[in-house]
Amino acid sequence: MGSQGKQHFSHHHVLISLNDDECVPIICKACNQLISENFHGCISCKFYLHNVCMNAPRSLEHPSHPSHPLALLPTPTYSNQSYTCSACGFEGKGFSLSCAHCEFDLHVQCSSLPNTLVLDKHPHELKLIYNFPYEDKSTKFSCDLCCGVMKHNHWLYYCEVCCFKVHLDCATSKICSKEDLNEQRKGKQKAKIKVDRHVEMLQKRQAHQAHRAKLKAHQAAEDLEWIMYCREQNYF
Repeated sequence: MGSQGKQHFSHHHVLISLNDDECVPIICKACNQLISENFHGCISCKFYLHNVCMNAPRSLEHPSHPSHPLALLPTPTYSNQSYTCSACGFEGKGFSLSCAHCEFDLHVQCSSLPNTLVLDKHPHELKLIYNFPYEDKSTKFSCDLCCGVMKHNHWLYYCEVCCFKVHLDCATSKICSKEDLNEQRKGKQKAKIKVDRHVEMLQKRQAHQAHRAKLKAHQAAEDLEWIMYCREQNYF
């Protein structure tokens, strides 16, 4: 179903608000990633954008490239119709935030990465850094999550206290904000309380059933003794 329309500079038709009622796989033209939430698009052209991609700024001053502002481009300007993201090193064929002077290009999603994040596998906050963290430029190092090689010219998330370093992709696939982490902890605590109560209830039930079994066994033993006694007295 569609509703309010918006004009976007990357497409000649008005884009309307949509939701994936039919659960058909739809790819965003900006980031080439699967769309799994409400989005905007042109049904006749099969042109679709994540809301976050549609609302990406036309110009951006990014701390990773302080020399020049970055311009949002709907298609790569290079002859091969693709670009290499200066942040993650992966190819891009959709939108980019680019500096034509320096041939510096970023995926839209890389340009909006959080400056810090928390992972459940590390006790400290990780900081997004744009440069090689070691003085010796010949140092070889690997991601502490996937153990894959990390290239010197790519961004990474880093804990200076522990020298803990993570690929962007590895970090963001396990990303967890402080608020989310607190909610997870609360959820785990509530779940633990429910489990503890359930276990306590089962233990009480088992104890009660065991007690009843003892009573029945005791009663049966008493009845048996009474029957034996009556037989001894020849009384039935």
